[in-house]
Amino acid sequence: MHKGYLVTIGALVAITLVFMPRGFCQSDELKARRVQEDLLKAARNNLRNHDLDEAIAGFGALLQRDKSEVPVDLRAIALQGLVEAQSERRLQQSSPFPALKLLWSTYVLPRIGLLLVLVFGLLVYLLRRIPGGRIAIVFEDLPSVSANPIDASTRSDRNRALTSSVLELLETPQPLGISDLHMDIMPGTNEPGFGGLRPTQDTSVISDFVPSDHQMKIASVEFNLHDIFGYVAQLFRVPPRTIRGWIRDVPDGCRGFAQLLSRSRKPVPGHIWQAAATGKNARDLVVSDLAAQIIVHLKKTHLTRDWQSFRAFNEGIRKLRLDIRSGPASCDAREAQRCFEQALAYDAANWIARFQLALVLCRDGQLEVALRHFELLCSVMEGVLRRSIGRLPLMLRGLTAWAHRHRSRRDEPESCDANESTLAIAEHLRMYPECPFVVIYNEALALSDFRDGAHCADAVKQLDALANLAVKGDSMFSKYSHCLRRLSSRSAGELRLYSLSAQANILASRYVSDGANPNCDKGALKNTQRQVEELVADIEKACHERRQEHWRSLQTTRAVALSAYARILESDGDTSSAQETLYKALAAEPSLVDAHLQLAELFVRHKRSLADDWAIRAESSLLRATELNPSCERAQFLRAEIYADAVIDRMSEAKLVLSELTSYDRSKAAAYLGLAKLVLLGDKTGEATVEALDYLDRHIHISGTFSEDAETVFEQIVDGPIASDVLSRQLSHLLDVLGRVGGAAPSARVDERRRIEEAISTVYELRERE
Repeated sequence: MHKGYLVTIGALVAITLVFMPRGFCQSDELKARRVQEDLLKAARNNLRNHDLDEAIAGFGALLQRDKSEVPVDLRAIALQGLVEAQSERRLQQSSPFPALKLLWSTYVLPRIGLLLVLVFGLLVYLLRRIPGGRIAIVFEDLPSVSANPIDASTRSDRNRALTSSVLELLETPQPLGISDLHMDIMPGTNEPGFGGLRPTQDTSVISDFVPSDHQMKIASVEFNLHDIFGYVAQLFRVPPRTIRGWIRDVPDGCRGFAQLLSRSRKPVPGHIWQAAATGKNARDLVVSDLAAQIIVHLKKTHLTRDWQSFRAFNEGIRKLRLDIRSGPASCDAREAQRCFEQALAYDAANWIARFQLALVLCRDGQLEVALRHFELLCSVMEGVLRRSIGRLPLMLRGLTAWAHRHRSRRDEPESCDANESTLAIAEHLRMYPECPFVVIYNEALALSDFRDGAHCADAVKQLDALANLAVKGDSMFSKYSHCLRRLSSRSAGELRLYSLSAQANILASRYVSDGANPNCDKGALKNTQRQVEELVADIEKACHERRQEHWRSLQTTRAVALSAYARILESDGDTSSAQETLYKALAAEPSLVDAHLQLAELFVRHKRSLADDWAIRAESSLLRATELNPSCERAQFLRAEIYADAVIDRMSEAKLVLSELTSYDRSKAAAYLGLAKLVLLGDKTGEATVEALDYLDRHIHISGTFSEDAETVFEQIVDGPIASDVLSRQLSHLLDVLGRVGGAAPSARVDERRRIEEAISTVYELRERE
């Protein structure tokens, strides 16, 4: 019972303590401290909410009380808060935008939004001032002063056409990367330049230049429909820089002008280009001059710093019209050669122009000059590697080149010093380390075109070294060790395929030429045949292993090697195997001109032993070869031979084909000799004899020789009817020509001098007889 009382009393005491008013049992000092803490808390809340007046009043009220009434710790806190409030008050009074500062410090969301707006504005500001980026092109075709006014739509169309023509010329040379090269299979095997490695597309369009959207203009305001409907979006787009220009016909030619405008449409100092030309193609010359100046001065190419050299190079490329499906006409090749030589005259450091010139010279048969150009290119690359890559790490060398380019852009915008050219070549070698090996490959092919044993042996040696680039430490290429280390597996693999096929082609040609000599070494011939078979087997194996790859070189090199092996088979008398091998080559590469020519020659030589319709098949192969390479002279001669056959009897067509060949410099002499033979096959009258003698006279005069074939034709003419005054005059002229040729013939050509003396004595006898 006593326990129940005690529990009840304890519960009543607990309830009383819980619900007793605050401070009921506290002393007066504790109550006063509690009040002061509440005042201090209210003052700090006012300071936090930037209610500075209330905060200062609250802190001041505590500090104005007697020191004995306010504890020391509370006085220190109040003093600190008063100092903060007064400091913020002075800061607000000194700021020019107190309301903005108050808004910034009070509200969080507007603070973040304002920060984003400021960051976006800074980014737009920086983007508008970053150099580079796309450049809009717009040109106006201004009418001449004396021309009649034209309507707005016609003028707009002319402006767009002019702008498009300028954009088409804004292109730069392709780099010598192995993936962008192809083997030149347009000429025949026995023609110079066969197998050379050249860019698939010699130039590529610069993507930095785009046509301007602003083609409509009223006064100084430009607009189009996109601007009208997308005005808000235009505010957030960084505008490109613009090149604005015009071209106008003048009485004495044409003039053009262009200048670079910044993103704010203000002229950029030092970026004004002008051009003028006279003559028939003055407008085209002005457009090409302006395009070359724009590319070079804006540093869109690092191959040359001279715009005239760049313009001449591009003109040579357009003249050459190099493409994997067609060959250049001889006149265009000569014009291209002239352009490349002009490019080197303006800037001798334009190494890509030198490379293209060497390739053109190889095709034209000027092998000695082409070799000098290849040797010069190799020496330049060796010097660049020795000076730049050999001393600095590759990354540091790249940074040095970048710094030099930007320094020269700022200080000397039109400079073309040797150091910058060296850095440009070094940069190209760093990005395309296969470049020196491509030059060496073409140099080896130029050596093989001499067709003598010593040069062919050197060419095979170089090609064998290129085929084994994967073997490190080759002493022949030790000077290109930096490029060799950076060479990719694909580059080494494709160079190996090209080199193996070129070796097979050279060795097969040597096999056929040596086999025609009855005193040749049979053991050496067997060794050569075995080497070609091994090369073909290596190429077949490499193509089978990489059959999943889409390399251009796989089937092309296989077709060239098979075509070479077919010549050996035909030389050994195995015509059916040779025919089957040529069909395999054409299946691998249908545009291989040499395979079509060999197949036609096979039908012409062996006729019905291969097929009853040999003439139709041979003509079909030759027509296809002519479609692939319209300037292929060997195909034309074979067509004329087929048409002149006694069974075919298409003499008029054969004469027409040979007459067309007289327009080619290299085939002119042989064409005249073929015409002489063709005339003697037909009519045996005196007029035919006069015509044949005239063709023979031209052949001897152009060729400067009196060959065995020419002697045979001469004997046929002498045995024919001779009874006209015209023939007598022709014989007199032939006598003069033979005298000049005999006097110029070297003493080593004993047989030729003997033939000339016999022909001269025969002419004298004929004249005495008459």
